Amino acid sequence: MNSKNIQAIKNRIILVTIVFTLCACDNHDFTFDEEKQTFYVYDMLSFYIEPDGEKELFYSYDIELKEKKKEKGIDTLDLNNISSKYQVEACFPNIDTVVNNPKRAVLAPDTRYRVLHMGMGRVYGVKYYQTDSTGKLKNEEEPK
Repeated sequence: MNSKNIQAIKNRIILVTIVFTLCACDNHDFTFDEEKQTFYVYDMLSFYIEPDGEKELFYSYDIELKEKKKEKGIDTLDLNNISSKYQVEACFPNIDTVVNNPKRAVLAPDTRYRVLHMGMGRVYGVKYYQTDSTGKLKNEEEPK
């Protein structure tokens, strides 16, 4: 075989590998309905809502499904009425311990939040939101 044929074979192998990798990747996207204060999460594994600051860890939430699903699909996370299908750990100011399974998410007013949806390994999705003066999340286009 000449060097052109060898290079063509290498290019095909690389192309097939890239296509396979892209097809095999899980989708860890999520959307947020501002009016309903609800996240729609594709194949939820671990979901984190935390203030986007180094020092402030209050009003943060670690959320996971209590039972792993057998099928892929969209999970609904209503911040005003958190379903019992989730295991939630919340951290609040003036409380020394973690609060387990609160019924609703209380967010700090006028605070920028980072929301992460973690997947297997290092796969994750991250988006940023800002709360208004009442603690309601608002969509934010670009991270600051």
